Amino acid sequence: MTRHIALLRAVNVGGRTVKKADLIPAFEQMGFSGVWTFLASGNVVFDAPAPPSPDAIAAGLEAALGFPIPTFLRTPDELFAVVDRDPFDGAGTRYVAFGHAPLDPGVVARLDAKGSAVDRFVARGRELHWQITGGFSDSAFQGPTLERLAGVPLTARKDTTLARIAKKLR
Repeated sequence: MTRHIALLRAVNVGGRTVKKADLIPAFEQMGFSGVWTFLASGNVVFDAPAPPSPDAIAAGLEAALGFPIPTFLRTPDELFAVVDRDPFDGAGTRYVAFGHAPLDPGVVARLDAKGSAVDRFVARGRELHWQITGGFSDSAFQGPTLERLAGVPLTARKDTTLARIAKKLR
């Protein structure tokens, strides 16, 4: 069994409510064990007997819950690397947007061209690190804007949420 973290996009926002009591059984019905959730924002930790497919999980969740839920997977070691390697050295508020594949090298230039002075970006592999040096309302971005400019599906988490998940996994 190998442990994985499923980061679900757009869960418990926009009227799409998913309760822990529904999410855990949905993962168990797909053959996963040791399932637990963290917060109400679509963070699911589970054990899998074989490498899971994000598309298969998304399809299983849609069958169980009635609407599509894009799913992004990471191993604990991948999550630890994201948490431990802050490209902004702890300054400002950091979010990390997770994708399925390595990001296009031009994504940071596209974001910088549309951003404001409070937004900074660093792309590392499948993750886009986003620093806001003011309040969130000062930023030129929200998740859908990041996704559109990146040209690929993404789901974002605040660094403090990721650190709390990592702490529970260590």
